[in-house]
Amino acid sequence: MKYERLRPDEIEAIRAKVPVAVLPWGALEWHGYHAAIGLDGLKAAAFADAVADRIGAISLPTLYCGHGTMKPQAGFGHTIEISAATLESLAHEYVAQLAEEGFAVVVIISGHGNPDHLAALERGARPAADAAGISLWILPDNAAIDDEEYPFDHAAKWETSVLCHVDPDLVDLTKVRSDLDLEAQGILGLNPVETASREMGAAAFDEIVATIADRALKLLGQESQRTDP
Repeated sequence: MKYERLRPDEIEAIRAKVPVAVLPWGALEWHGYHAAIGLDGLKAAAFADAVADRIGAISLPTLYCGHGTMKPQAGFGHTIEISAATLESLAHEYVAQLAEEGFAVVVIISGHGNPDHLAALERGARPAADAAGISLWILPDNAAIDDEEYPFDHAAKWETSVLCHVDPDLVDLTKVRSDLDLEAQGILGLNPVETASREMGAAAFDEIVATIADRALKLLGQESQRTDP
């Protein structure tokens, strides 16, 4: 259930039963010639919506605020690089406000897995959660799947497969260039032309959603035990 599409009474009814807010976080970043610039946020949003639907919680609109993107790392254009300070501030404000709105658990799913980006999310969001006394889980989507390749994949086999599942119209594998090596195209991992598929993306998607949903419910259970007299 999407926060922005709910009336106040609907938000209150859902929050009373399952006070979990799932916040997707992405980046506007180069993902090869073959995939949409918003891939990170698009997959994070799809994960967040599916998790919220699965557990009866609420998902928030995607925040496209990426730090440590392909622009400073490799000079790729069509990328919006946000400072760590801005990201920290935004994460702090969102978690503080969600706590003030009565959510007991906040799950931030980051489709962008750069370590500096994730560290900035932690620095911003964790103090807000601790001050409010709520549970917070920040994770890159690749932390919720058991595969050695996925965490090191950028616009390659796995990210391309997931986007093929989420929105196949946003992938065009004919755009992968044969005159450039993969790294020169911003593809880090296995060649998506040879390895990516919509079916593989669907399987990965389902595994990630199930893992996050189960952990979110456990966090909610721990929160309930902590607050019950």
